[in-house]
Amino acid sequence: MTTPEASNVDIVVIALGRLGGAAQKVSTEDIAVKAHTLAPDRFAWKSPQYRQYPDKDLVRVTLMDAAKPKYGARVTGRYGNPSTGQSMDGWRLTPAGVDWLQEAGNRLLADAGPTLPQMPQRDVKRFINRIRSDAAYQQFKRSGTVDAVTDYMFTDLLSCSPDAPYKVVHEKYERLRNVAKLVGDAEILAFLDACGLRFANLMSAQRG
Repeated sequence: MTTPEASNVDIVVIALGRLGGAAQKVSTEDIAVKAHTLAPDRFAWKSPQYRQYPDKDLVRVTLMDAAKPKYGARVTGRYGNPSTGQSMDGWRLTPAGVDWLQEAGNRLLADAGPTLPQMPQRDVKRFINRIRSDAAYQQFKRSGTVDAVTDYMFTDLLSCSPDAPYKVVHEKYERLRNVAKLVGDAEILAFLDACGLRFANLMSAQRG
């Protein structure tokens, strides 16, 4: 359950976080069910005889608001209209959303559950080992900068090619940084933040 000061946008962001949205896309329907569980008085159908059901359309609109800069751009994704293919549906947290949940999310919850689920230790170790063995990270360790890291090294880290669409590169980068936030390794985060600055052109709609 959430506290009264939590806004509807706050609640859907918390719901997404609890469903693992920092590392993977989550469907609108799953978020609707979780938001209804957290705040049944806000996300239920209006008709008294159907109050036990989540209002998916209200959650969809609230998720769209949560993606806007005025609400902190805490999520990214889209609702897949069934007429065009539900496979396009899915939402995930942005780095701003992960930061917000870690800093403010728990105080808006009336229960003791975490807003972001903990990663199993085996997954934490696998992630750390993968990053530390990467050529780009090793270059960062040797020099303290990413100046000598090439476009190919950066995109290889993300498991994509340098000519991949900027949205793909940006999404993969954000997902990797989100996992690093969950893991809590300060050095890996510093490395990824440096990469984010150096290779911003690969993640920009303005790239030629």
